[in-house]
Amino acid sequence: MLIHLQAEQWVNSMGDSSDDAKPTVVVLESRPPRLGIGAAVPRQSQTVLSNDPAERRLRAKLDAEKRRKLKSSEASIISAKDGKVDEESDEDESESKTKAFTKKRPAAFPSTLQAKKKK
Repeated sequence: MLIHLQAEQWVNSMGDSSDDAKPTVVVLESRPPRLGIGAAVPRQSQTVLSNDPAERRLRAKLDAEKRRKLKSSEASIISAKDGKVDEESDEDESESKTKAFTKKRPAAFPSTLQAKKKK
C-alpha cells in the first residue's frame, strides 16, 4: 500500500509540473486557396537579421557565394553567346548528320543475285 501511495504522489507531482508549464502554440501552415493537391506550396522565407556575430558571418559568406555563382553563370552565358566555337560545332554536327543520310548505298549487287535474275 505504501508503494501505491508513493506512485500516486509521484504521478500527481508529475501532473502538477505539466500544468504549470505554458502550453506551446503550434502554428500550422495552410495551403493557399485554389491550389491543387499535387502542386508545390511556395514557402515564404522570413529572414531576420541576427545579433549573433557567428550567424552574421555565415550569412555574409552564403550571400557572397550566391553572388559569385550568379556572376559566373551570367559570364558563361555571355561568353556562349559571343563565342564562335559553339556555332562551328553546331555546323559540324549538322554537316555530319547530313552526310550520314546522303551516303549512297553500294550500287553493285552480288553476282549470285544477278545470275538468278537473268535465268
